[in-house]
Parts: sequence; C-alpha cells; structure tokens
Amino acid sequence: MREVNWVMAERSRLLASCHALGWHIMLLGFASVSDRVLAQVVPDTTLPLEERSQVSTGPLFQINGGAVRDRNLFHSFGQFSLTQGETAFFNNAANVTNIISRVTGGQPSKIDGLVQANGVANLFFINPSGVLFGQNASLNVGGTFLVTTAGAIQFGNQGSYSATNPAPPPLLTVNPSALLFNQLANQPIVSQARLQVPTGQSLALVGGNILLNRGVLLAQDGRVELGGLAGKGIVELDGNGSNLRLSFRAIERSLADITLVNQSEVNVRTGGSIGIHAQNFSMADRSILRGGIAEGQGILGIKAGDITIDALGAVVLSSGSFIANSTAPRGSGDSGDVTITASSVLVKDGSQINASTFGNGDGGTVTIRSQGAVIFDGDDRLSEDLIVRSGTFSRVNAEAIGNSGGINIFAESVAVTNGALLTASTLGQGNAGSINITTPGVVRFAGVSADDQFPSGAFSNVQGKAVGSSNGINITAGSLLLEQGAQLDASTFSRGNAGKIAIQVLDGIQLKGDSSGKLADPGGLYSFIGERAIGNSGGISLAARSLSVQNGAALVASTFGQGNAGDTSVQIAGPVSLDGQTTVLYNDGQTDIFSSGIFSSVSRIARGDSGQINLTADSLTVTNGAAIASSTLGQGKAASILIHAVGAVSLDGVGIDGFPSGIFSRVGAAALGSSDINVTAQSLSLTNGAQFQANTLGAATAGSIRINTTDDIRIAGKNAATGLASGLVSKTSTSGDGGDISVEARSLYLQNGAEISAQSLGQGKAGSIAIRLRNRLQVKDSQISTTAAQSAGGNIAIAARFIVLRGDSDLTTSVLSGTGGGGNITLSARAIAALDDSDILAFSRDGSGGMITLRTPAFFGFRYQPNAASSNTETLDGNGQVDVNASGRLRSGTITLPEVTIQTSRTPLPTEVVDTSRLIAHSCIARSPRQGSFIVTGAGGLPNQPDDLATTPFPTYAVTLEETVKSGAGNQEGTQENSLKNMSPQAVITEMDGIYRLESGALILGRACHGL
Repeated sequence: MREVNWVMAERSRLLASCHALGWHIMLLGFASVSDRVLAQVVPDTTLPLEERSQVSTGPLFQINGGAVRDRNLFHSFGQFSLTQGETAFFNNAANVTNIISRVTGGQPSKIDGLVQANGVANLFFINPSGVLFGQNASLNVGGTFLVTTAGAIQFGNQGSYSATNPAPPPLLTVNPSALLFNQLANQPIVSQARLQVPTGQSLALVGGNILLNRGVLLAQDGRVELGGLAGKGIVELDGNGSNLRLSFRAIERSLADITLVNQSEVNVRTGGSIGIHAQNFSMADRSILRGGIAEGQGILGIKAGDITIDALGAVVLSSGSFIANSTAPRGSGDSGDVTITASSVLVKDGSQINASTFGNGDGGTVTIRSQGAVIFDGDDRLSEDLIVRSGTFSRVNAEAIGNSGGINIFAESVAVTNGALLTASTLGQGNAGSINITTPGVVRFAGVSADDQFPSGAFSNVQGKAVGSSNGINITAGSLLLEQGAQLDASTFSRGNAGKIAIQVLDGIQLKGDSSGKLADPGGLYSFIGERAIGNSGGISLAARSLSVQNGAALVASTFGQGNAGDTSVQIAGPVSLDGQTTVLYNDGQTDIFSSGIFSSVSRIARGDSGQINLTADSLTVTNGAAIASSTLGQGKAASILIHAVGAVSLDGVGIDGFPSGIFSRVGAAALGSSDINVTAQSLSLTNGAQFQANTLGAATAGSIRINTTDDIRIAGKNAATGLASGLVSKTSTSGDGGDISVEARSLYLQNGAEISAQSLGQGKAGSIAIRLRNRLQVKDSQISTTAAQSAGGNIAIAARFIVLRGDSDLTTSVLSGTGGGGNITLSARAIAALDDSDILAFSRDGSGGMITLRTPAFFGFRYQPNAASSNTETLDGNGQVDVNASGRLRSGTITLPEVTIQTSRTPLPTEVVDTSRLIAHSCIARSPRQGSFIVTGAGGLPNQPDDLATTPFPTYAVTLEETVKSGAGNQEGTQENSLKNMSPQAVITEMDGIYRLESGALILGRACHGL
C-alpha cells in the first residue's frame, strides 16, 4: 500500500494556501473601515452636459439626471464615497429598469452610508479602483445590486459602458450581458457591512479579490454571487436582473481569491442560491454560507436553490465555519444541493458542510470534486461539554419528514481524521442518502476527537425514532486505510433497513484498531441492527488486492434486534491477514478484549438470520487471537463461512486472553439450521493452539467443518501459555447433534498434541469424522476422536495410501455414559502402522462398542496384542503397546483386521542373521502358483520395409520366486542360489508397494504385476 505521509504534506500545503489569503487588508490600498473618509459624490464631465449626473449636497446626496437609453439610466462620477449617516439617493424614474453608475476618478469608493434607489430598478456600480463597504453601509434598492471593479459593462452586441475609457454611452437599450476586466491587476472589494436586497433579487460582488470581514450579504429567496478575476478577462452575466448569474466559462487564466472571516455570512434563505467563483476560497472564524428553507417558511413541494463553489485552487473551511443548505425545523420544502469544485479541499477545526432536512422536505446532496486532496480534520471545542466535529452531513433529522440526498466525493485522495466524520443518516421519517467516495488514490480514516469520545469515520445510519432506510457507504479507491479507531458504519437502530458497506480498491485495505483503549470499539467496518431496531442490515462487501486487519479492528455484520444480518463478502486478489487483539478500558474500570477479524452474529435477544461470510483470497493468515466467526444465538437461521484460497491458509497462536486464532461457527439454543465452515485451499496449517470450531448450544445441529486442499494439511502443537491444542473441533453441548468434520487433501500431518475432535457434551449425537487423502496420514503425539457424553458416538472413516500413528497417537470413538453405541472406525490404506502405544478404540461404557475395520493388505502394530472384549479401555493408554479395542458393556463391537499383520510379539527371535534379500521379491508378484511362464510371440508392429522380415521376437523366461525350505527349528537349508544377489551397479532398483503372503505363509515385500 502506498505511503500515507501525503496527508501531512497536503495539509501543510492547504494551510499555506489559507495563510496566503491573508492579503485581505494589506492588498486593498485602503486601511480599515474605521478610517474616516470625506463624503465625495462628485459627477465627472465624461457625459454630455445635458446628460450629466446632478448631485445635491450631503448628507443626503440626491442624484438626478444621467443619460437615459430606453429603460437604462447611466451615471458617471469622478468620486463616490459616503461616511456614516450619509445617503446616496438615485432619484430615478419609475420606468427605469437598470441604473448603471461608474466611477472614473481613479480613487477607491469607501461607502459607510446608505445607497438608495427608487422603485424596483437594478443598480450596477462600477469602480475599477476598488470598493470598500464599511460596517455602517447599507442598501435600499428595489432590484438587484451588483458592485464590480471591472473596467466596463458590456450590453450584448450594442457596445459597452466603460469606467477606464469613459465615453458617452451609445444606444445601450438591452440588459447588461458581461463584465469586462481590462487591467493586469484588478482591485478588490471589501465589505464589513450588512448588505441586503429585497426577496427574490440578486446581490453580486465581482472583483478582484473579495473579502467579507464580519460582513453579511442577504438575499432571501434570491441569489448571491461572489467572484472575480486576477487579470484580464470577461465575466458573462446570465439570466435577467432578478436572477443574475455569473459565468466564467471563457476564463483561461487565474481567478481572484475570496475570503470570509470573523463570522461573516452569506444568507439566501428561503429558497435562494449562492455562487462562488474563485482562485482560492476560504472561510474562517465561524463564517457561514447559508441556504435552504428558513424556520417556519417555505411551501411543501418547492426546492431551494443550490450553493455552488468553483475554485481553481484551494477551498479551506476553518475554525468552526460552515456551509449549510438545509430545511430548518417547521420549514416546508426541499433544501438545495451543495457542490464544491476545486483543486483541493480542507475542512478543519469543527467546520462543516451540511445539506440536511430538519423540517418537512428533502435534504440536499453534497458533492465535492477535487483534482487533489479532500481533507476533513479535527473539531472545535465550544465549551467544556460541547465539541463540534468537522465533516459533511446529509441527514434527515429528528422531527423531519423527508429524504436526505447523500454525499458524493470525487478526489485524488480523501482523508477524514481526528474525529471528523461523513454522515448520511436518518433520525426522522425518511430515507438517508448514500456516502460515495471515488478516488484513484488513498482514502484514509484515522483518529478520534479531542475528548477521545468520537472516532473519525463515515456513518450511514437509521437512528433515534427514525422510520426509513439508510443507503450505505460506497468507496472506490486506490487503497483504503482505517486506523486509530476509525469506523465505517452502516447500521439501523430504529425502524428501517441499513445500507451496505461496499468497498472496491485497486491496491490494499488496512484496518488498524485503536490500541489506546479509549474508545468503546476499536474500529473497523460495522453493519448493525440495534437492540430496538426493526430492519435488515445491508452487509459488507470488499474487493481489493490485499486486506490487513489488526489491533482489534473488525468487519462486523450483526443483528441485536428484529432483522437479518447482512452477508459479508471479501474478494481479495492477494493475501488476507487477520492479526491480534486490543484491550478497551471503560470508565468504570472494566476491561474488554476485542479480536481482529470478520464476524457475523445474531445475538441472544435478536430475531433474524445471520449473514454468510464469503472470503476469497490468494492466501489467508489468522494469528494472535484473530478470528473469523459466525454466531447465531437468537431466533434465526444460521449461515455458513465459505473460504477459498488459491494458496495457503495459515492459522497460528492465541490472543492475549488465551482465545485461539481460528474460524468459528456457533449455533445457539433458539437458532435454526447449522453454520458450516467450508475451506478450500492449496494448503492448510494450524499451529500453536489455532483451531476450527463448529459448536451448537441448542437443538439445532452444529455446523460441519469441510476442508479441501490440493496439497498438505499440517496441524501441530499446543499453545505454550494455555495448553490449548491446535485442531479441528465440532462440539454440541445440549440436545443438538454435533457437526461432521470432513477433510480431503494430499496428506494430513498431526503432531505435538494436535487434535481432530467431534464431541457431544449433552444429549446430542457426536459428529463424524471423514478423512480422504491421496497420500498419507501421519499422526504423532496427537488425537483423532469422537466423544459422546450420553448419546451415540460419531464415526471415524479414514482413507489414504498410508496411515502412520506414532508417539501415543490414538484414533478413538467413545460414549462415556448411556446406552448409545460407540462410533465405528474404518481405516482404508495400503499399509497401516501403529507405533509407540498408539491405540485404535471404539467403545461405549454403558452401551455397545463400535465396529473397527482395517481395510489394508498389512497392519503394523508395535507390540500389538488384540484385547479381550471386556478390557477396561482406561487401562489401554500408556500400557506400552498398540491396542485395537471395541468394548461395550451391552455388546462389544466387531474388529476386522487384515489377513496380514506384522507386529512385535512374544515369538522367540531366530539366532541366525537374516538375509534381507530373501524378504524381497525381485520381480513382480503374480497371482498364480509358485512357478509360471509368460510367452511373447512377437514384439508387434510392422517391418521397416515391405520385403523385410518381421521384427525378431525377443525371448522371455519364467518369472519365479525363490523357495525357502524350512527344516528343524532354528535351522535353514536348501536355499536356491540367488542370481540377483550380485547385481551390477547399473541394475534398476524396483520400489515395493506392499507386503504379500506366499502360499507357504511367508511374508515378502514386493509389488503387484499389473494386468495379471
């Protein structure tokens, strides 16, 4: 997986961009709003005398005259500034639609008074030298107000009205169509004022750079546009006067910066829209962009306008600033969307982007598109008990009726850190939208809030008293990293279905739990149904090149209420690693230990089906107490665990609490069906206490364990700390039957205390064990057993080429009490060897012993002595010999041994040195009398040429076995000369495949003659 140091580097770069926007006062050329300015509303002489503006003396500067062109009125001033308490009153006629005023004197306008016009005329104010609105400035206009530092205004194809090249206006009878910036460096616009236009009208500031410093722009149900150019260009004006929109389509060069600081606000409630066009856009100090439907306002069925931010550079929200496009409580109507397009986005220090509904109507959709990084970081502590977390919200809140639109993020990389969150949830009556993240790079969720209470994450939930569904979390990325307690959560805690968590990455997925012990959950992916919830969870789906889960992180799909737990699908092209545990210390001093892994569960108080776990990978490693588990304890159907690995599956060790690494299925008392474990792999290794377990606690049958590998299976050892044996275990504790264990492989090796066990501790039958091997079973100091406390024992059936038991290794079926019969043991092999006090036992203490059948040409038993039917099986272990016993109090079972048994016995050994060559047949063993012949009449085939003789037949000879004539005890004579005794170095050595008994009763090593 790629390094994630990019986060700090990207954060530093974005912060640098934010600090770079601190130009706001120094670049203006006018120091601060507190500077007093001399009232100057002075007309210039650029218009014809009869069309010049006529201005009365202050403090009420009444402006008459001007050049009239149809419904357009043009004014031209050399200077235009107002101090506190002064008014500039444009005394236009009622039929005027647009008032266009320019300032040509080369000085910025400092306006700290009232600007007023008659009727509903739109007012366009142009000063290319800059504009400052002081904190006492205000507007009283009936239409749209646009202020700009452009050089001129274009009127379609009729011409322009210029402030940098002033001339009388031509016949400009149409509405303004564009702003013409013809300077290399355009001057800024600064506002510390509360500027408001009437309902439904537009308010636009077009620079140069734009700064709102404790400024407020209000356009209820209207539109606010902020934008500008750093150099030459054209900004088009779309729409009519009351719905003015800026278009920067033709801009190829950089735009200007826009900054909101010190609780500045842009407000377009109810129903209005906001457009931001900038090079860099920044909000700080709890500044606000506010849209949507206001409290108690709106009409059901209408939709509020959108908030749109287009930035060529960075968008930065800091220190508790937020963008909100929501339907407020008791508001009616749908809120609009929030759309941000930038090269990078940073939302930090408790800042938020919100498109939710608190009233009667749908929430909007938040969409972020970035060519670089998108980062949500940290929180803002408002008080000792109140922390506001950074993030993006699209929710149906409590008391709301409607749906939320969801969250969409498209970026080069995404980071959500230090308690920040993305949430698309419903707490009211309606469905929550989905969270969708698409990036070719890294998606990283990490850390907790400043008070160590809240993890970073993405949440798509049904909460509180909600009635509705969530639509889940979808991530498509280059790689995914969750660490330090971060979570992805798609759950339902009320009435409604939870959505799916679906993740698809090209590289790796890393889930690292919180090892500090501060959080209630270590972190991971969660798909829950809460205790009081009614609904189904959507489950979890992962697809990646690799998956690593560690430090207690987990994939969890569970139900604690009424509903089905979703399936968990993990499709990994490379390795899967599940490792370790973590400890959580709660405030009351209690601790809990969480295992890393993949879990599906139905709790005891739940009613619903568990979800299937389906894992496909190149390899699987489970270590240090990690687990894959399916648990159905409530009223519902159990589901299976399916694992397919192209390569190796390896499980090792136990956790800090002694819990084994393993794969587990558990079926509770109220559950239905069984939960099977199915593993297909190239090879399997269980070591140092690792286990597969399939348990039932009720009347349902425990799940089966089925393992199929193309290569070997190795199960070895006990954990040194706990003594827990590595193995495959099927167990029933009550009336349910135990599950079966089925193993198919090339070879199976058990050693150093390993076990394969099917147990019944209650009234249920013990499961059976079936092992089919293409090569050998080798058991050393280990056990294969079925045990029933008071019911019928399970069977053991093993088929292999060779079966070898060493080091006190036992094959056992037993019933400890009751009249149940002991299970049968059937061994099928070319040869079976039992050494070192290894026993084969099928007994029942109070019932009938099982049947023992050894299907093999030869059985090797070290000091083997058949036991009497009444033998006490408790004395058989540790007696220094191989025992085969099928005892039972009611009836002993049948023992079927091969005709050929090689064992050490009490027969006196001969004193002569054995000629080992006489124990080997140097030709194949023919199923015929002692001597015979085999005649070949020709080699077959055709001659090389038509006239040639046929191919010469080759001779053969009788294939015979050497005879051994026995005389008196201890003597041997009449031995025929062995012609093969002195073989040449080039002679072929024939591999033996078994032990054969001749007609004389002698045993000899040899191989069968195929085809005879």
